Amino acid sequence: MLSVINFEVKFSEGNSNWLIELCSMLCTLFLLFSIYMRYDLWLRWKISLESLYTIHDTLTNTGIIKQIYFEQFLCLLAPYPFLDGITIAEEVKMLDTTINYEINHILLCMCFIRVYLLLRFTFYLSNFHNPRT
Repeated sequence: MLSVINFEVKFSEGNSNWLIELCSMLCTLFLLFSIYMRYDLWLRWKISLESLYTIHDTLTNTGIIKQIYFEQFLCLLAPYPFLDGITIAEEVKMLDTTINYEINHILLCMCFIRVYLLLRFTFYLSNFHNPRT
């Protein structure tokens, strides 16, 4: 959300706000930490239910760490201030033109992949995640 606000401020005023960029990066780092903690708490909960997991299971030997890395990679797709001004040029020879893409614009579009977090949160609040189901 902060990335979208910074994007709008940058194009309306001509410069970006460093405080918004810093908050956006900190939110991304806290999001990565919260993803790890969510899986760690989930594993502890599963161990306490005495289901498929034992007290000797960890995130690495169960293979859950692969899911954590994948989810954290998806959350890392966000615009960063150190990528400002870096463009990718693509030349279209048929039309004799060059198209310039800013990396932060591409990352901002990819940042909307995080919508899955809202969907997952909704499922966890419903009967979908009930231990009796």
